[in-house]
Parts: sequence; structure tokens; C-alpha cells
Amino acid sequence: MRGLANIFRGSAGTLATYELSVQTQRIRCFISHNWSVSQYDKFMAMALFFNFPLAVIFTVCITIGIGIVSGCGYVPLVPDPIEDPPLVGFLARTTVLPVCFITLLFGNDVLACLGWKGPLMFLDKACIHQVDLNLKML
Repeated sequence: MRGLANIFRGSAGTLATYELSVQTQRIRCFISHNWSVSQYDKFMAMALFFNFPLAVIFTVCITIGIGIVSGCGYVPLVPDPIEDPPLVGFLARTTVLPVCFITLLFGNDVLACLGWKGPLMFLDKACIHQVDLNLKML
């Protein structure tokens, strides 16, 4: 997932991809992939699967925070000829959707910077040694 799922850029595994793996007793998911699908499509599917709950929670929290500061008058309201009442908060309209998309796309990268490891998963390219044939047979 990290780095826009760069691990899916090509099908060849290397020692560096194998070194991403760790021994464990359990995994959260098993990723079976199709190398004919683009890196972008794989990343988007995984972002929806792994980051959607985080994006919803974070967006709701930001929306509530913006609602509180707008309601208390800390953020100016702007006129809107269509809405009734005629004054609306611009902060929610310009912030909430970008926050949702940024969290959806980069939530795991941000959490990794804060020390979060994320869920363990099996991906053959990383978990099966692709260079050493003796280890590959294990």
C-alpha cells in the first residue's frame, strides 16, 4: 500500500521485496493478484479496502470540528444565493472532500510515519523468495 503500492509496479520479485516479509502466526488477508491489472487499479482497490474506514472516521471528525468552529463564529460565513439561510460556511465545502480523498489514498503512509505497522498480509511476491531457488521451494 505504501508509496502508491509501488510493490505492484512490476511482476518480478527481488531480494528487497522479500525483505519486506516477516514470519508470523497469522495474517489479516491473503492477496491474490493478477499481473495484467495495472498498479493504479490494484492500489485503488486496496485503498478502498484498507483505508475506507479510516477515511470515513477522519472525515466525520473533521466535519464535526468544522461545524463546531463555524457554529461558534470562529470561521466567517459566506453568502450563498441558492441556500436558505443565505450565509453558509465555506470551510466545510472546501475541506471535507479533499480530506476524505487524501485519507483514502495516503492514510497508511501517514500512519506509517507515526510508527503504525498496519495489517499483516500475504503477497507471494514479498513472502516467497523470488531470487534464491532453494528458499523458493520451501
